[in-house]
Amino acid sequence: MDETTPMRGPMPDNVMAPTRQPGMSDSSLERMLGLLDLFTEDRPSWSVEEICDHLSMSQATGYRYLKLLSRTGLLAPAEGSAFILGPRIVQLDRLMRRTDPLLRHGVPVIERARPELHGMFLLSRHYGDHVLCVHQDMTDPTLRTSMERGRPMELFQGAAPRVVLAFLPTYQLRNLMLRHPDRIRAAGLGASWEEFRARLKAVRKEGTRIAIGEVDAGMVGVAAPIFRAPGAVVGAISLAQSEERFRTEDPARLRALALRIADEISAGFTGGGHQPNGRPT
Repeated sequence: MDETTPMRGPMPDNVMAPTRQPGMSDSSLERMLGLLDLFTEDRPSWSVEEICDHLSMSQATGYRYLKLLSRTGLLAPAEGSAFILGPRIVQLDRLMRRTDPLLRHGVPVIERARPELHGMFLLSRHYGDHVLCVHQDMTDPTLRTSMERGRPMELFQGAAPRVVLAFLPTYQLRNLMLRHPDRIRAAGLGASWEEFRARLKAVRKEGTRIAIGEVDAGMVGVAAPIFRAPGAVVGAISLAQSEERFRTEDPARLRALALRIADEISAGFTGGGHQPNGRPT
C-alpha cells in the first residue's frame, strides 16, 4: 500500500498525543501552538528574539514554548539560534493521509469520477476561518494554478470557501461578521448582517457555487459542500478548469457532477446509510 493511500481501521496506538504541561492554561497552550502560524514560505525560520519581539512576550516564555515545541518535534533548531518547522509535522501529515475520514471516503469517489472532468479535483476541509485543500487530483496536466494540497484559503473568496461558508451555523456566521466586516464587504458579501445572510442564502438554495478568476486568473472552480452529519459541513469538493475549457462545458453538468461527488462522500460518513445532506430540499 502506498503511504498516501487512506488506511482503514483504527488509528495506531503508538502515536504520541500532545499533553498540557503542568501550570499551562488553555490560553497559554493556544498561544504556544499559535507560534506555528509564524512560519511561512516567505519566512521559514525565526529566532527566539524575533518571536518574542513579534508577539510581545518575554524571552523566558519564548524559550519555554520553543523548548516544548522542539521536544515534540513540531519545531527543530536551524542555523544559528533560529528554529524551523520540525519532522513531527511530516509524521502527522502521513498519519492524516492514511486515517482522515474525509480522505478515506473522498479519494475513491474522486478516482471513479476522473473520466468525467478535464481539469482538477480539489478536496478541502474546513477549520477555523479557513478551508484547506487536503487532496488534489489533476486530469489536465497543462493546468497552472496556485490551488494545491496544503494551501489554506480564507472563507470569503473562491468556490470551496464560499460554499462551506454558506452552510455554517448562524452563530458562526455572526461571529465572522463581527470579526471580519471589512473582508466580508471587500469580498462582495455585504456591508451588513442582513446582506451577508441574504447572499449566503442564495448559495445554500443553489447548493453549489461557481467562482471565475477569484483565486487564480483564468481559472474556474465549481464547488459543492460535504457533510459529516445532517447540517454539519466538513468541507467541499471543487472541480477546477481553465476558463477556456469551461466555456466549452455545460455548467449544469459540472454542478451536477460536483453535487453527486459531494453526496457520495457525505454518505460515506454514515456508512452508506442515511444521506447527511445539509442542503435544502
